[in-house]
Amino acid sequence: MKPILPKPQASLRINILLFEAFSNMILACLLEPLRVIRDEHDAAIAWTLLTPHNGPVRSSSGLSLAPDCPLSQASACDLLIVIGGDRFRNEVGRPSTRRALQLLRNAQRVFAADTGPWILAAAGCLDGRQATIH
Repeated sequence: MKPILPKPQASLRINILLFEAFSNMILACLLEPLRVIRDEHDAAIAWTLLTPHNGPVRSSSGLSLAPDCPLSQASACDLLIVIGGDRFRNEVGRPSTRRALQLLRNAQRVFAADTGPWILAAAGCLDGRQATIH
């Protein structure tokens, strides 16, 4: 008889790219379900907060969040979440935004929230690709 072995837990690595004036509500609505799954079900889920310029960004309500590491130290990920903010038009064309969007190269999947899709589209990241926006 073969021993019954537990299923190996899948690892999910998520990079979250926050832009100036991002919404706290959107960040919380994305993170809290992941946190519950990780904490309550011992799932191997890890996330890293990143910003385009490697410094703190301020949310639309004034909360300041610092990145977990510089962009240059961000590891490859299973999912890149791009969360734009109220000032997304200011982000388009900035060298720091172009550098930050190079993270797409090391992501298996990309998800964008709030004005994130507009930042991706304006940077040409959606050219020739299928995308859905709501």
